[in-house]
Order: sequence, then C-alpha cells, then structure tokens
Amino acid sequence: MPAMTQKGPFPIRLSRPQRMLVALSLPLVACGVQWVFWGQFKPFIWFLFYPAVFMSAWVGGLAGALPAAALAAMLAVFCFHPPALTFHKANLAFLPSVIVFMGMAALFGRLHDRLDAAKREVAKSREELLVRMSRLAKVGGWSFDVATGAGEWTEEVARIHDLEPSTTATAAQGLSFYQGKYKEAIERAVKEAIELGRPYDLELELISAKGVLKWVRTQGQPVIVDGKVARLQGAFQDITAWKHAELALRESENRLQLFIDHAPASLAMFDKAMRYLAVSRRWRQDYGLEPSELIGKSHYEVFPEISEDWKAIHRRALAGEVIRSEEDRFQRQDGSVQWLRWEVRPWRDGHGDTGGIVVFSEDITEAKEAEGELRASREMFASAFAENPAAIALTRLEDGLVLDVNDTWETLTGWRRDEVLGQSVRSLEIWPSAEEAAGFVRDLKAHGVLRNWEQAFRNRQGSTFVTQLAAKALMVQGEAYVLSTLVDITERKRAQGEIETLNATLERRVDERTAELSAANTELEAFAYAVSHDLRAPLRAMSGFSQALLEDFGASLPPQAMTYLDQIQVGSERMGSLIDGLLTLSRSTQGQLERHMVDLSGLADEVRRDLEMREPDRQLAWRIEPGLEAWGDARMLLVVLRNLLGNAWKYTLNQPEPAIGLDSVERDGRRFFRVADNGAGFDMTYAAKLFQPFQRLHRQDEFPGMGIGLATVQRIVHRHGGEIHAEAAPGRGATFLFTLSAPPKDPEP
Repeated sequence: MPAMTQKGPFPIRLSRPQRMLVALSLPLVACGVQWVFWGQFKPFIWFLFYPAVFMSAWVGGLAGALPAAALAAMLAVFCFHPPALTFHKANLAFLPSVIVFMGMAALFGRLHDRLDAAKREVAKSREELLVRMSRLAKVGGWSFDVATGAGEWTEEVARIHDLEPSTTATAAQGLSFYQGKYKEAIERAVKEAIELGRPYDLELELISAKGVLKWVRTQGQPVIVDGKVARLQGAFQDITAWKHAELALRESENRLQLFIDHAPASLAMFDKAMRYLAVSRRWRQDYGLEPSELIGKSHYEVFPEISEDWKAIHRRALAGEVIRSEEDRFQRQDGSVQWLRWEVRPWRDGHGDTGGIVVFSEDITEAKEAEGELRASREMFASAFAENPAAIALTRLEDGLVLDVNDTWETLTGWRRDEVLGQSVRSLEIWPSAEEAAGFVRDLKAHGVLRNWEQAFRNRQGSTFVTQLAAKALMVQGEAYVLSTLVDITERKRAQGEIETLNATLERRVDERTAELSAANTELEAFAYAVSHDLRAPLRAMSGFSQALLEDFGASLPPQAMTYLDQIQVGSERMGSLIDGLLTLSRSTQGQLERHMVDLSGLADEVRRDLEMREPDRQLAWRIEPGLEAWGDARMLLVVLRNLLGNAWKYTLNQPEPAIGLDSVERDGRRFFRVADNGAGFDMTYAAKLFQPFQRLHRQDEFPGMGIGLATVQRIVHRHGGEIHAEAAPGRGATFLFTLSAPPKDPEP
C-alpha cells in the first residue's frame, strides 16, 4: 500500500501519485482561469502561473514543482505569448522570463521540501515524545468501528494488555480481558455509548494476556456521524500502581479508623480550624455524642460551653506544644460536671507542618466520685471509730500491742489514748488474769471471730466492770491483729440479777394465784353442780304438783285458779331455762381448750341442717363461704355458731325474703369471721348491753329468749384470744364480726 501523508493545505491524506497529479493539475487550472479572464490580466502572462507553481511546490515539493513549472511555461508561451496558440515565435524575448520562472519554481520546490522535512522531523519528535509520555503515564488511545467491530489502538494500549503492538485490535478482543462484574460494567457502558451516545469513564480490573491482574481507567467517547454513533474512541490508562496505593491508603485509613473507633481512651483528631477529622467511639460515649455526626463540625459548635482557657490550650497545641493534665474539671452546658485526664498534642502533615491537634481524654468522673466517697468513708469510719458508743481497740494478736483505741475505751478503762499506744494491753493489767487473756487469744485463733463473749475487766482504778466482748482477727501485711468492741453491761448484769430475783418472786405469786384459781374453779364447779341438782329438784316438784292440780282438779277449779297455775308452769319453765343458761355460761369459762384446725364452714352447715329440721316449712337463703378454717376448740366454736346463726334464724322470722350468711373479711390487716342477716336488727345505742348476761334488746313476746347466748359467745371468743363486735340498724339486719387467735407455724390438723 503506498504511503499516505498529509502535505500542503489539504486536510486529508494523499498518496505520492495523487500529490503529483494535483501538482500538475494546478497549472492547467491556472491556464484555464487566465484564458477566461485574459482581458483583465493582459499583458501579464505569468500572473496566475506563479501562484499555481507555488501551490504545486507546496503540494509536491521539488518533484512536483519542476514538472508543474515546465507545463506552466509551455502553456504560458503557447496560449498567451504572441502569436498565441503556437510554439513558433519569431521573438524569443520570453526565454529569460521562462528561465526566471523555472528558477523560482525550483526555489519554491526546494523551500517546501525543506519545510516539509522540518515538519516531519518535528512530527516525529512529537510522536516520539508522545510515545515516551504515553509509556510514562501508561496512557494510550483506541477506537473501533461500531458497525464492523474493527479497531485500532496505540502501542501503550497493547502493552497494557501484554500484547504485541502489531496485534489486530477488535472490540470483542478488548472486552474479553474483563471478568465478572467488571465485564458487565464495561459491556453496559459500551452499549449505552452506542445506543444513547453517552460517554463513559470507568475504573475496572482486567486480566492481561499473561494472566496479570491490572487496574485500568478507560474513557469512551462516541463519534456521531449523520445522527448515529459510527465509532467509539477514547483513552486507556494503566492505574494499577495508583489503585494499589489508593487501596493501601484506604486500608490504612480503615485500620486507623478502626483503631480510633475502638481505642480504650477518648480520642479526637482536629484540623487547624478545630473541625473534627476523626473521633473514637469512646469519645462519643463519654461526652454523650453517640447519635450525632461529628466529622466536619467545629469542636466549639459541638461544645459551646468550652471556656477561653481551653481555647488557649488548643492554640498552644497548634503552635507545637504538648499539654497534659492529670485531673481537670469540665462543666457541661446542662450543668453536669465531668472530671477528665487529658493530653493535647499537634499532628504533622506530609510536609512536617502542623496539620491540627489530637486530643486524648479519659473520663475519671467515677474514679473521682469514688475517691470522694472513699475519703468520706474514711472520715466517717474515723468518726464512727472515735465516737462509737462501744469501746473499740485495735491490738496485735500475739502480744496485745495497742495500735489504736477510741474515746469510749478511754472512758471505760480510765487510760488515755496517748498512754496506751505502743503498750501491751496485758501490761496494763486490764485482764483479771493471764489465763483468761491466753484463753481469749486461743479461742480467737481457733475460730477467727468471737461474739457475745462476756468478760470482766479491771479499770485503771482497779474496779471491775463486765463487758459483752466481740472480736475479729484481721491479717494486715501477713501479721495478725484484733479488732475488739466492748459494751459495758455492768448495769445490765446488775439489773438482770434483780430481774431474776423478781422472776422468782413472780413465779411464787403465780403458783399462789394458780392455787387460788384452782380453788375458785372447784367452788364454781360445786356451784354448777348445786344449781344443776339442788335447785332443779324443788323446781321439778313445783312444776310437777302444779301440773297434778291441773290434771286432777282442773275441772273443779275456778278460772282464776287455772290462770295462776298456768303462770306457775311458765315461771317454772323460765326458771329451768335460766338455770340452763347459767350452766352454759359457767361451762364456757371452764375446762382445757383442745385447739386444732376447725372447719367452720362444716360446723355452720351442721347448724343450718339442725335449724331446718326444727322448722322445715321456713324458706331461707343461706350463703356459707366454703373452706373457712380457724384455730380453736371445735366444741366451743360450735357453741359460738349455734348462738350466732340461731339468733339470725330467730330474728329473720318476719322477713319476706330472709337471708343468712357466714364468710370472712380483711379489716386493718386482720381476718374477721362475719355472720350477717337481714332480720330485725337493733339500735346501736344499746349495743353495750348486747353481750351482758340476761340483757335483751327485744321484747319477749316479739322474739323469746334468755339473753345468755351472746354473753356465752363473747366469753368463748375471748378465751380463744379474739374479739367480737356487732353492727346493726333497726329493720336492716345485724352483722357480728369476730376474730380468733392465729394458728402456730405448724398447727395440728
């Protein structure tokens, strides 16, 4: 293929024959134009031929200028030198002009050859420089035809792919060096560039022809012809070293950030304007900044409470000074106080200049508070030791050497603190005997601690006092010490002796009163027996003889006598009931209680059945809470329920819808058993008479009774350690609430 060059004013590349043809065509064109306008150019024969030959020299150089000049000379002589249109000229005066013209053509050709050679040299130098720069920058160019896929690339692009420079370039081959996500990215970019005319600039990883992983930057620019993308061209650069450096830098930054994030101390890095560059997680936690994004913010914006003193410290650090403090008070904007240990130092940039400062801090608030608490605790301990109402002494176990005593010890023993420090307590003869002191040391070594040890001591004046001693052995730096406390119980022991004497006297008096009570109970039993037997005999006789009169002589007796005899019968029966009541009341306070857990619900149900059997025609609503249990004598508690439920049965007689209930309630933290009815009730004004024997709040003709039942109930409840009271209103029923003593921890079933 002939060489293709660009020479002269033509913006396209021409072969050498094409350039020679153009050079020879220019004189012909000049001749034709001058022939047409000869009227204006006449008599200047060479007017257009000089520019034509100049242009021929520019296009073809000396090789094009000489033939073009010869052709131009022949055309000028033939067409324009008289006589025109013939080479037979009588006058040869034109020959010098021809010679000058040919000389000028040769000069033009030579000049343009020299200029073209210089241009080629410059272009070659530029191309060599471009190749060297391309090799140094690892940048090359490429292009390919969209329709055919055929392309070309520079030597540097081939070298980046580890290919020979002569390797034919195609679009498919260029794309084949990419794998995975990088292949998808470049194919998508090329497709969008072809279809949408969109340029691209990507950083991708490829595998070269030698299997080497390389990072490249590829830029593509669509070339649009007639509204369609005809070619893609662009630049291609090997950025492997830069990418590795970038990745290494990023990895280093990540490691640095990881170190900063997880540093055990609070750490923050600032630029010269005190804007945050990096900050540790501990810094955010210590200063309550966890939710906020700090990077780029001013430190003084984040902490508006920072004082001028702190700002001065920052300025000193920016000037190159390292400042630190072991303990500093920092008051926050909300009024809270933090105690800090900190250090501020400058950091240097790549040029060695100060780039900003780094602040290291440690929140020692808890340690400071603990130190204050420890100091307060020590002061409190010292005060408690010195002012303790018990005598306290700290001594060495082996020899009794006194290390410290408190004020109470001084008062109790009569020895001053400055007199006994450094002395052995045994030399002070405080212990009554050496044997007792040795026994104390022996027991303390064996057990390590002694409590409630009663020990007599002698004070400085020789008087004996009794103490309750407690001691504990302590190991301090490998040596045993004793911390002892002594409570003076001399007066208590004296009072205890008096109490023991008094107790003996009281026991004797109790025995005497018990004997008296036993005698009284015996007399009471005798009285009950007399009432039961001696009083009932005359009563039965009176009742029997009056009944005999009625039966034998009733028909002959006048009406008035019959009325008297009826009253004698009623009085006898009432007297019998009174005797029964007295006996019941007497028995309620006699005998030993046999306590165990009693099923009150079951007893109440038993009473209910008895009452219903006596009056089966009565319809009454019962409500007995199941599972009620109490600690007491079942026989006595049955009497209680018979009286309370019997009264409720009696006083609901006239109610249209009578109801009786038994349950339990909590009042003031105590459990009450409750018997309630909706019967006649009573006026609480007379409640004081309710539990007195033979006292009744209703007439006999309304509700018959003797007035003994509630008095009996009260005595039984009191014997069980409980209490009873009533709540009522006339016509609205009555409620009786009573308590019983709680069972022991492990009651008998």
